[in-house]
Amino acid sequence: MYTIFKDSTILLVDDVPENLTVLGSIFSSLHCELIAVQDGKQAIELAVSEKPDLILLDISMPGMNGFEVCQSLKKNSETKDIPVIFVSAKVSSEDITKGFESGAVDYVTKPFNHAELTARAGTHLTLSKAIKDRESLLQDKDKFISLIAHDIKSPLSGVMSLMRLISEDYEAFDEAERREMLNDIYESLSAQYKFVVDLLDWGRLQLGRVDLNKETIDPKMIVEAVTSLHKLNAENKGVNLKTSFNTDAKFEADPTHIDTILTNLVSNAVKFTKQGGDVTVQVDSFVGKIKISVQDTGIGMSEEDKAKLFKNDIIHTTPGTNQEIGTGLGLLLVRELAEKNGGMLDFASELGKGTTFFVTFPIS
Repeated sequence: MYTIFKDSTILLVDDVPENLTVLGSIFSSLHCELIAVQDGKQAIELAVSEKPDLILLDISMPGMNGFEVCQSLKKNSETKDIPVIFVSAKVSSEDITKGFESGAVDYVTKPFNHAELTARAGTHLTLSKAIKDRESLLQDKDKFISLIAHDIKSPLSGVMSLMRLISEDYEAFDEAERREMLNDIYESLSAQYKFVVDLLDWGRLQLGRVDLNKETIDPKMIVEAVTSLHKLNAENKGVNLKTSFNTDAKFEADPTHIDTILTNLVSNAVKFTKQGGDVTVQVDSFVGKIKISVQDTGIGMSEEDKAKLFKNDIIHTTPGTNQEIGTGLGLLLVRELAEKNGGMLDFASELGKGTTFFVTFPIS
């Protein structure tokens, strides 16, 4: 349980220096960060600025007493969720009741047992961090659902508008115009279908419902299979799709997952590369690992776009060089599939010069 204290900050509030020394010696051995103050007003200011994970608070202090400090903290939206434990020599039932009524989560009387105090502090740190994690997950979920709704509704609205035009004014358009409109509808619906497939796969990963059936993978075979499927699309766009193999090493992974990873990376590389550009899929080995790189000479990414790339609460999409539509979920899926198979995804990109994605796995 004591690992909860690592990377935690505890604010110690007591007007007696000797008491702060005792508390400090107890909790410093648990490798947490400590802030010690002797004044209630200063304690409130530090709680607002430092956002400690836990506050140990004395009651009998000059100026603001502990009850007043706790009440003030609970009224402030920035500090109301910080757990407060009173550590006091006041032992009457009235004082203990008043302590809980002022917003404290616990009350420890002096002289206290060191093991009991650390156990109670650890329990409340664990509960507090669990609540924060849950709230963060709920916020991410709400943002994600909102973004998904937008990404589904907007393209479908465009499809419906085109369908209405064709339905209501079919004869007003010549054959070339109708064919172009139907092609736009097909492209939009294809992108939405891919979005739904990626969303379902990503959701199953979050729920732990994706089976892992590892086999020995020959990277050359799977790379050649994937690139052959994208060869025609690359040629139609005027992009040179190449492969390079500098190792015969193999690795253990689920072949279906590796196929999904490479398909996403290669299709993205082609999508963001202009006519005359190159996409190279290269396999190397180094220090017990196999590295598959997908490098393009495309449009690259800005620093802002790179920062958004793997955030679960942002479905980041960018049109391709021929205005191809992306799902925004592909790279999230790629990263999680790589990690599920014991690998790692990384990338390097420079705006206007291209992007390289690297996926690495331990050599079997």
